Amino acid sequence: MTGFRWPWTRRAEAPAPRKARVRGGAMTFETAWPSADEKTREDLKAMWARLRVLPPGADADERAAQICVVGRVDGQLAAVSTAEITLMPRLKHRFAMVRAMVHPGYRSAEAILGLIRATHAALEDWSAANPDAAVAGLAVAIENPQLAEMLRYPGLAMREGDPPWSGLVLVGYTGKGEQIRVSWFRHARVDPVTEPAADGADAAVAERGARA
Repeated sequence: MTGFRWPWTRRAEAPAPRKARVRGGAMTFETAWPSADEKTREDLKAMWARLRVLPPGADADERAAQICVVGRVDGQLAAVSTAEITLMPRLKHRFAMVRAMVHPGYRSAEAILGLIRATHAALEDWSAANPDAAVAGLAVAIENPQLAEMLRYPGLAMREGDPPWSGLVLVGYTGKGEQIRVSWFRHARVDPVTEPAADGADAAVAERGARA
């Protein structure tokens, strides 16, 4: 059917979210992927140290090399997402496993969702421009209780105008009962599957890192 387009694609691309309302003002999002500048890396390592958010054994330099999007309030760092490219065995494709953190003083469901959506947009644009990386989408485990309470539907659109069943889709749970959600990029295509994946393989991948 040459020239056919699904109804939700008959529009200009919605811009990536750039702001979220937070206590006392607005949080603005800036893309740092695939390589944040040295000052941003050092400032974020200092924030992580102050807030003591990195788990035992985590390498701050390694995590800083994975910075994707940062959020600022009045010019000060207040949020960050990081991404690690890895294979999700059950889905048989490479995904960007995302961690998202918002400073406790500005934490809200709107801020976290805004950060995830900005991260999705940044990674989707990068993936489309770098097809050899073969990154099919974004994946995250939802550990924030407030966000988990909001995510009662199987899907959550990542861009304005997308169909309600698309976007951040529930695909399973971690051993701790946290939702595992993935969002396929618009340009992604499914490759043939030759071997079945072991049960729980994707949960094991999610347990190792992706968090929001």
